[in-house]
Amino acid sequence: MKNLLEAANANLASAPRPFPKDLQKSLKKAPAWTKHDELGAVVRDFPTLYESGRVVLAARVMANVALFAPGDDDSAMLCAWSEDEQLAQNPRRFLEIAHDVFDLKDKEFEDARGPIAKLVTDELSRPFAVPLPDELSGGAPVFLSALLVFRAHLPCGFLSSSFLPLLVCPEKTKSAAILPASLWPDAWKDR
Repeated sequence: MKNLLEAANANLASAPRPFPKDLQKSLKKAPAWTKHDELGAVVRDFPTLYESGRVVLAARVMANVALFAPGDDDSAMLCAWSEDEQLAQNPRRFLEIAHDVFDLKDKEFEDARGPIAKLVTDELSRPFAVPLPDELSGGAPVFLSALLVFRAHLPCGFLSSSFLPLLVCPEKTKSAAILPASLWPDAWKDR
């Protein structure tokens, strides 16, 4: 995965970079419901993410079931993401973290997992760069984020992998967005 992240960042090129007109058009096609949803922040912040962000590894925690098949509607998902190189070199461990977060759904805890369990249980919650406690991340810096999945930004138009290249720029915004498919390394598109 580390090589794929390096290739994705190379495809993105060095910041600052101009925001392409075709991406501007895709944002105008954002679902109407995003105007009244916290995920509208992703639409607003996407230019900043593209112009100044970097690509990190994200692992799917959960997603709207419609996103697993071809369709027209963009929708929401929840992911864990990290800039930690050790997790990028050990994607199996990273996927375990994402599964552990999902396993909190519909459970209550009196420790640091409690707030995360509430976010995962409430499918309309919109966490943005919420740090996972060490009990879940094993001490690695891992964050939980809601995403607006633009089908046009996925190579095949639907979710087909547990891992995604994610644009982040935490120094400017807590929003995150899936890297547009045109910038995915070919080896990642084939996963």
